[in-house]
Amino acid sequence: MDLKEIRIRIEEFWFSFKHVRIGLVGLGLLLFLVAMAIYPWIALPKQTFYHWYDYPGWNLNPRLAPPAWVNLFTSKKYTPKEVLHPVKVEPMYVYMAHELHYSNPEALKSYFHGYVYVFKYYYHWDIPTKDIVVVIKGVNKSLDISIDIVRPPEPGVPNSSEYLENAIHGTYTPSPNGVVMVFFSGLNERQELLDKLKWKLIQEYDNVSLSMITTTTVNPITVLFSRAGHGMSFGETGPLKGVYTFIVKIQNKLPKPPKVELVITGSCYGVLGTDNYGRDIFVGILWGTHIALLMGVSYAAAVTLIGLIYGTVSGYFGGRVDAVMQRIVEILYSIPGFAFVILLVYMFRVLYGTVNIWIIILVYIIFGWPYMSMVVRSMAMQIKAQPYIEAARAVGASNARIAFLHVMPQIVPYAFAMMVMTIPSAVMIEAALNVLGLGNPYTPSWGRLLASAIDSGIITAWWWFIPPGLMIAITGITFIFLGNALETVLNPRLRSS
Repeated sequence: MDLKEIRIRIEEFWFSFKHVRIGLVGLGLLLFLVAMAIYPWIALPKQTFYHWYDYPGWNLNPRLAPPAWVNLFTSKKYTPKEVLHPVKVEPMYVYMAHELHYSNPEALKSYFHGYVYVFKYYYHWDIPTKDIVVVIKGVNKSLDISIDIVRPPEPGVPNSSEYLENAIHGTYTPSPNGVVMVFFSGLNERQELLDKLKWKLIQEYDNVSLSMITTTTVNPITVLFSRAGHGMSFGETGPLKGVYTFIVKIQNKLPKPPKVELVITGSCYGVLGTDNYGRDIFVGILWGTHIALLMGVSYAAAVTLIGLIYGTVSGYFGGRVDAVMQRIVEILYSIPGFAFVILLVYMFRVLYGTVNIWIIILVYIIFGWPYMSMVVRSMAMQIKAQPYIEAARAVGASNARIAFLHVMPQIVPYAFAMMVMTIPSAVMIEAALNVLGLGNPYTPSWGRLLASAIDSGIITAWWWFIPPGLMIAITGITFIFLGNALETVLNPRLRSS
């Protein structure tokens, strides 16, 4: 078969295929899935895949936050994530000279070391951020850090109550890559901020027993962004909107001012929100598409290839060869494949602590090819009775040549259609194993996302469990549409009807 004949057959196939509407829908969905599988390798950090559970970037995301677009449909608006840069940076001695009303800052240079960063944040939302993080980059020594917070002016509340001096303070050691992160939700920071709010605002304006104000009952970040008044400890007074000032004071001898950012993690995030560890669900969906297609196509291709060769040999040669081969098929077909996969995967988990995705594919391939071989065998038995097969025998062609050059090529198109419809089962297997707790917990697959959502027991986080389930359904529909279209094109009886 030359290139011209191949081109003609491809054109004939496409002419027939494009008239099958579900086939075009399936092809469009397949292109969409392929684009989703390729995109993360181009646009996302690879660490989000290889270190899905401990990627440092997740720390700067809000935990268990809904998608950002929910603000379009709710009356109470969630706070989106923002990364703020300082509006003012000055040496510590200059800042202290201004605070002390000292006219000669240079005289204080030997007494005060470090830098002061001033951030302005305009808060005009209803549901406050889940956390605030000060990120300091490019340092190689421990830093003494203190943070002042100035709330917006409020009628009836003096400026002295709105100014929270040293709301957070402590000594922080940089990570190996020279980064210091100060989380307002940290154990010490949370307590320090709550204590400052308690004595500055809560005891004066909230009619509540101070003994009830603890970090287990009150979220200090919620109090920080609430109006002063009865119920402010529990965010019942409504949001205090306006400009908040954060003054970050870094004390130590530093050769130059480090880069400092103030991250408002927000209370909503991205396209599909986050889970309870701050991991981006949309990023997990993208990586899961890559895994689903890789696993599905690998499984279906292997099952089809084994079944095609095995079924052709069994059906064409017949006799004792067929009898022996079919007994093997019957034995494998009678074994409950999924139950056996569960057993083997569990064994690997016990022995090695985890299980590679390729082990899951390989084990299920062992039990997946017999059905394909039985279908191929029946087709091979029909084809070997055709006149052109007898003609090939008459001119002296060997049985192997006839089986692989004359019989098998006639079956390949139908086997390909069956292969396409086999892909969804592999995706379902991976998801089922993860839901049962037998998948790889470190791989961001759809099944892993779904299993994590189920394990968390947080049924209100719909953005966590609906997307992976929906993607599994879309993948199944995609290949079912494509398989039905291929069967319609390749089967003349279906095409004519």
